Amino acid sequence: MVSLLDSRDASELFFRKVFRSDRPSSSTCMELTPNILEYAQGLPLAIKVVGSFLYNRDASQWRDSLGRLKKYPDKKEVTGVLQISFEPLRKEEREIFLHIACFFRGQREEYVKQILDVCGLHPQIGIPVLKERSLIAIENQEIHMHDMLQELVPPTKSRPPRLLPCAKGMTGILLQRRATFVIGPFFLSQFIKCMKPMQRH
Repeated sequence: MVSLLDSRDASELFFRKVFRSDRPSSSTCMELTPNILEYAQGLPLAIKVVGSFLYNRDASQWRDSLGRLKKYPDKKEVTGVLQISFEPLRKEEREIFLHIACFFRGQREEYVKQILDVCGLHPQIGIPVLKERSLIAIENQEIHMHDMLQELVPPTKSRPPRLLPCAKGMTGILLQRRATFVIGPFFLSQFIKCMKPMQRH
């Protein structure tokens, strides 16, 4: 079970993400902080994600973000907090997020970048953006994603068009570049698992 933070610890974590400091740099944003943290419910992941999203944004953007959160009337639905960080991503960044969620959780960062580069998704800039938004974490040179963030992945029918042709062509690409890529059993099992529902559409 995930330990929830009390209001003091939640505020400190939020400030470290949003202000890159333990102290707020804007009195107006300080006033809005309790309202935003109310939606995070003390969940460290949600606090990190919303804090990273609001970093370097002005008070008017904070208010708009709070307005988005109010669209989720059930404050127990933490997904709303995570969603506001996912929605503004560029198309390629969303697709990188989807690829990682489906295929590459726990895989080495350089290995994932090589494959996503083949797909034309520009991972050298896309992966750092996801990390800055706290949507992924890099630990021991591996890419990790929280289970709650993986739940943001839409149903198969809603996945971006590029995911399907890129996934279908992946096997051929990997075989053509077998000197560059080493295909592990984990990747193959995940690839087959995700391809089965795709092939029915």
